[in-house]
Amino acid sequence: MALPSLAALPLPALAPTTSGILELRGALADPLSPPFALTLALLTVAAGLTLARLLYSRVRRLPALLPADGAGDPALTLGRYAARYRLGDASAELLCLRIAELVRGALALRTGLPASRLTTDELLGRVPELLGAGELVALRRLLSFCDRVKFAGHGPDAGEAEWAIETAGELLAGKKEERREVS
Repeated sequence: MALPSLAALPLPALAPTTSGILELRGALADPLSPPFALTLALLTVAAGLTLARLLYSRVRRLPALLPADGAGDPALTLGRYAARYRLGDASAELLCLRIAELVRGALALRTGLPASRLTTDELLGRVPELLGAGELVALRRLLSFCDRVKFAGHGPDAGEAEWAIETAGELLAGKKEERREVS
């Protein structure tokens, strides 16, 4: 079926309206193509480019991987994490997440509690009789800080990251001094 050319199509008669503006709406030149095909195509291209840009920026923002290392001595694992962070191979956020996992895992081995499946409040409610007062204070501060990084999107600076490394090292080595409060 041959389609008529645009020049062969009759033009609709333009009828004046009551306001004096001519009626411009009429039959489509080509009834087979939708009137907004070009608009739809351009919107599809724009959406594709936007999605590609978002995915590309998401990939660039991902921190360098710091593998979870559950085997071996926790203090040595912490040392490897700290070295990778100081070399710039891992972000401070990822470092804090790995430190929390490491401390919780070591605490689970030490106390027998399922530390990785408990919230920080539940864990701290169960360990007072198993840890010294100084360890408990340090553990509370460290896990609260790591929760802030994990759940509230806090971006730790270099000083906070170094503090987390130092505190985790003391907790893993069991060197935190006893701090008993006198009431």
